[in-house]
Amino acid sequence: MSHSLPVCHRKEKTLSKLLSRLSAVVPLYIITDTTRENCIKSLEGAGYNLLLFKEIITLDDVANPKPNLEGYQKIGVKKGFVIFGDQQSDIEPAVALGAEGIIVKSRREMIANLRKMEKNCSDKERTLTLGDFTESLKCFSPKSLS
Repeated sequence: MSHSLPVCHRKEKTLSKLLSRLSAVVPLYIITDTTRENCIKSLEGAGYNLLLFKEIITLDDVANPKPNLEGYQKIGVKKGFVIFGDQQSDIEPAVALGAEGIIVKSRREMIANLRKMEKNCSDKERTLTLGDFTESLKCFSPKSLS
Protein backbone atom coordinates (compact mmCIF):
# COMPACT_ATOMS: atom_id res chain seq x y z
CA MET A 1 0.00 0.00 0.00
CA SER A 2 1.42 3.36 -1.04
CA HIS A 3 1.59 6.16 1.50
CA SER A 4 2.41 8.96 -0.93
CA LEU A 5 1.23 12.47 -0.21
CA PRO A 6 -1.91 13.71 -1.94
CA VAL A 7 -1.19 15.62 -5.17
CA CYS A 8 -1.83 18.94 -3.42
CA HIS A 9 0.77 18.24 -0.73
CA ARG A 10 3.37 16.92 -3.20
CA LYS A 11 3.05 20.08 -5.30
CA GLU A 12 3.26 22.25 -2.17
CA LYS A 13 6.40 20.41 -1.05
CA THR A 14 7.95 20.81 -4.52
CA LEU A 15 7.16 24.52 -4.57
CA SER A 16 8.44 25.00 -1.02
CA LYS A 17 11.76 23.28 -1.81
CA LEU A 18 12.15 25.31 -4.99
CA LEU A 19 11.48 28.58 -3.16
CA SER A 20 13.94 27.54 -0.47
CA ARG A 21 16.69 26.99 -3.06
CA LEU A 22 15.86 30.26 -4.81
CA SER A 23 15.87 32.23 -1.57
CA ALA A 24 19.53 31.29 -1.15
CA VAL A 25 20.29 33.03 -4.46
CA VAL A 26 17.75 35.86 -4.79
CA PRO A 27 15.60 37.81 -2.34
CA LEU A 28 11.96 36.70 -2.29
CA TYR A 29 9.05 39.02 -1.52
CA ILE A 30 5.29 38.72 -1.37
CA ILE A 31 2.89 41.53 -2.21
CA THR A 32 -0.73 40.67 -1.48
CA ASP A 33 -4.03 42.45 -1.15
CA THR A 34 -5.07 40.35 1.81
CA THR A 35 -4.45 41.13 5.48
CA ARG A 36 -1.21 40.13 7.22
CA GLU A 37 -3.15 37.74 9.46
CA ASN A 38 -4.75 35.95 6.49
CA CYS A 39 -1.48 35.91 4.56
CA ILE A 40 0.44 34.37 7.44
CA LYS A 41 -2.33 31.82 8.07
CA SER A 42 -2.30 30.81 4.39
CA LEU A 43 1.48 30.48 4.22
CA GLU A 44 1.86 28.65 7.51
CA GLY A 45 -1.18 26.47 6.79
CA ALA A 46 0.45 25.36 3.53
CA GLY A 47 3.71 24.65 5.35
CA TYR A 48 5.84 27.51 4.01
CA ASN A 49 8.73 28.87 6.04
CA LEU A 50 8.10 32.58 6.46
CA LEU A 51 11.84 33.17 6.72
CA LEU A 52 12.12 32.44 2.98
CA PHE A 53 10.70 35.88 2.28
CA LYS A 54 12.76 39.03 2.75
CA GLU A 55 9.56 41.01 3.15
CA ILE A 56 5.82 40.43 2.96
CA ILE A 57 3.73 43.45 1.99
CA THR A 58 0.05 43.05 2.86
CA LEU A 59 -3.08 45.16 2.78
CA ASP A 60 -2.13 46.28 6.30
CA ASP A 61 1.13 47.83 5.07
CA VAL A 62 -0.16 50.17 2.36
CA ALA A 63 -2.73 52.93 2.05
CA ASN A 64 -3.37 51.99 -1.58
CA PRO A 65 -3.54 48.25 -2.35
CA LYS A 66 -2.80 46.58 -5.68
CA PRO A 67 -2.94 47.47 -8.49
CA ASN A 68 -1.55 50.73 -7.08
CA LEU A 69 2.25 51.07 -7.27
CA GLU A 70 2.66 51.69 -3.52
CA GLY A 71 3.39 48.11 -2.41
CA TYR A 72 5.80 47.57 -5.29
CA GLN A 73 7.59 50.85 -4.57
CA LYS A 74 7.82 49.90 -0.90
CA ILE A 75 10.12 46.98 -1.76
CA GLY A 76 11.92 48.93 -4.48
CA VAL A 77 10.67 47.07 -7.56
CA LYS A 78 12.81 47.97 -10.57
CA LYS A 79 14.57 46.39 -13.52
CA GLY A 80 15.87 42.97 -12.48
CA PHE A 81 12.78 42.07 -10.48
CA VAL A 82 10.59 39.22 -11.71
CA ILE A 83 6.95 39.43 -10.66
CA PHE A 84 4.70 36.37 -10.65
CA GLY A 85 0.97 36.97 -10.45
CA ASP A 86 -2.22 35.10 -11.23
CA GLN A 87 -3.75 38.02 -13.12
CA GLN A 88 -2.66 40.95 -15.26
CA SER A 89 -3.34 43.48 -12.49
CA ASP A 90 -0.71 41.73 -10.32
CA ILE A 91 2.08 42.42 -12.77
CA GLU A 92 1.10 45.71 -14.45
CA PRO A 93 2.36 48.00 -11.64
CA ALA A 94 5.68 46.16 -11.50
CA VAL A 95 6.12 46.23 -15.27
CA ALA A 96 5.49 49.99 -15.14
CA LEU A 97 8.46 50.17 -12.74
CA GLY A 98 10.70 48.18 -15.13
CA ALA A 99 10.25 44.64 -13.78
CA GLU A 100 9.50 41.51 -15.77
CA GLY A 101 5.98 40.20 -15.23
CA ILE A 102 4.88 36.58 -15.56
CA ILE A 103 1.27 35.44 -15.22
CA VAL A 104 0.83 31.94 -13.82
CA LYS A 105 -2.55 30.26 -13.65
CA SER A 106 -1.58 27.06 -11.84
CA ARG A 107 1.05 25.71 -9.49
CA ARG A 108 2.39 23.64 -12.36
CA GLU A 109 3.06 26.85 -14.32
CA MET A 110 4.56 28.52 -11.27
CA ILE A 111 6.89 25.59 -10.61
CA ALA A 112 7.94 25.44 -14.28
CA ASN A 113 8.68 29.17 -14.36
CA LEU A 114 10.52 29.10 -11.04
CA ARG A 115 12.67 26.20 -12.29
CA LYS A 116 13.57 28.23 -15.39
CA MET A 117 14.41 31.16 -13.18
CA GLU A 118 16.52 28.97 -10.90
CA LYS A 119 18.58 27.80 -13.90
CA ASN A 120 19.10 31.40 -15.03
CA CYS A 121 19.81 32.92 -11.60
CA SER A 122 23.49 32.96 -10.94
CA ASP A 123 23.71 36.35 -9.30
CA LYS A 124 21.85 38.53 -6.86
CA GLU A 125 20.87 41.05 -9.53
CA ARG A 126 17.51 39.32 -9.90
CA THR A 127 14.75 39.53 -7.34
CA LEU A 128 11.59 37.46 -7.21
CA THR A 129 8.29 38.89 -6.05
CA LEU A 130 5.23 36.71 -5.82
CA GLY A 131 2.41 39.09 -6.61
CA ASP A 132 -0.42 37.21 -5.03
CA PHE A 133 1.10 33.97 -3.86
CA THR A 134 -1.16 33.70 -0.83
CA GLU A 135 -4.25 33.98 -3.02
CA SER A 136 -2.82 31.25 -5.24
CA LEU A 137 -2.62 28.96 -2.22
CA LYS A 138 -6.36 29.34 -1.75
CA CYS A 139 -7.58 29.27 -5.35
CA PHE A 140 -5.78 26.26 -6.83
CA SER A 141 -7.75 23.18 -5.88
CA PRO A 142 -6.17 19.70 -5.87
CA LYS A 143 -7.90 19.01 -9.21
CA SER A 144 -6.14 21.93 -10.85
CA LEU A 145 -2.75 20.74 -9.59
CA SER A 146 -2.58 17.58 -11.65
